[in-house]
Parts: sequence; structure tokens; C-alpha cells
Amino acid sequence: MHDDVARRYGDMVPSTIPGKFVGGVCSLSGVLVIALPVPVIVSNFARIYQQSQRREKRKAQKVSELCRYSSARKEVEYFI
Repeated sequence: MHDDVARRYGDMVPSTIPGKFVGGVCSLSGVLVIALPVPVIVSNFARIYQQSQRREKRKAQKVSELCRYSSARKEVEYFI
């Protein structure tokens, strides 16, 4: 296949061995730069989400305890 036919729409392709090597290193480093932080972001999100869920659960437990305490207190006051 002729070079003019293979390159369309302004595609630029390295033709020398060092150029192809640099292009390969650039493409791999680009993939690694994007792929390496993803597990860190996901683990931080999971940790923060779990903390949020625990906080909401504790808050709900406190509210239910307060409701039980206040209703029991009202019943005692009613009989006094």
C-alpha cells in the first residue's frame, strides 16, 4: 500500500525506527498516566462512601434512642 493512500485526513505516522519507538513510548506512557490513578480514586471513593454510610447509621440510631427516651419519659410524666 502506498504511503499517500494509507495516510488520510492528515494522519501523521513516524517512518523511522527511533520515531516509532518514541511514538510507542508516548502511547504507553499516556495509557499508564490515565490508568494508574484510577484504583486510588476508586478506593478513596469507597472509603468515603463507607464513612458516610456509618455516619448516617449512627445518626439514625441516635434519633431512635432519643425517640425511645423521650416517649418513655412522657409516659412516666403522664403517670406522675
